[in-house]
Amino acid sequence: IHPKTVVFGIEIEGTYKAYLEDDVIAAGLIVDSIGTTSLEISRDEVGLVSIINSDTGDEIVKERDFWFAWYAFHPNTEVYGR
Repeated sequence: IHPKTVVFGIEIEGTYKAYLEDDVIAAGLIVDSIGTTSLEISRDEVGLVSIINSDTGDEIVKERDFWFAWYAFHPNTEVYGR
């Protein structure tokens, strides 16, 4: 991953995962899970990305970073699709 690739990073139950902005744009909607938590990652028509817990409807706090910054603090992160 190029260091300046934009990612959306989250943490659930001590597991870190990153979603590349280009993947979110290309897919429109990503359905994924971390452990037992089901997720929906989407981007609306004005470009806002939301990560929702599919089971509860709650929005999950995300961090929009360059890959190098996210990885520096979370080196054990999983990357969606890789």
